Amino acid sequence: MCLKNGGIYVKLGQGLVTLSHVLPAVYISKLKVLQDQCLTRKSNEVEQVFREDFGASYAEIFEDFDEIPVAAASLAQVSAKYQS
Repeated sequence: MCLKNGGIYVKLGQGLVTLSHVLPAVYISKLKVLQDQCLTRKSNEVEQVFREDFGASYAEIFEDFDEIPVAAASLAQVSAKYQS
């Protein structure tokens, strides 16, 4: 359900995984996929989001852009990486 609905549901599921001392193991094992794997995207989804948000493709905005994610991260994690 979390993967199908995306967004806040994925974040909620990721938060629930940290409650391994409270939730039954069967729930934790099912929700662990939200921490261990990046979400898959449709082939043109990144391009489409850029066009909707910025009115241009990422190729027109950035010199170099890799569509293949390295991992899933929160904005805070990404910001911390580029501030150091």
